[in-house]
Amino acid sequence: MRLLVVEDESLIAYEVACAIEDHLDSEVVAVTTTTSALEMIAARNFDAAIVDVKLKDGTSERLAAGAASEKHTLLSVDGLPYARGTASASRSRQNA
Repeated sequence: MRLLVVEDESLIAYEVACAIEDHLDSEVVAVTTTTSALEMIAARNFDAAIVDVKLKDGTSERLAAGAASEKHTLLSVDGLPYARGTASASRSRQNA
């Protein structure tokens, strides 16, 4: 399996990539910008991408469009905290 990790915080990108490689038999490529991710999606065949929602040079919306056109699976993640007890927080925990 080949995975793309897109995270603008280099240390987080590295940690996520290492964790995946340590636990799965996967090749992981980590990039830190939307532009780099789009270039990688166009150049290589990925099975899936794990993408931070807000990046320094854009949002995951551009990547979602690029991934869809290449028929890749895209998982968007966001580190923003949700308020306890809200409907969105409840749905987020149920879907995790």
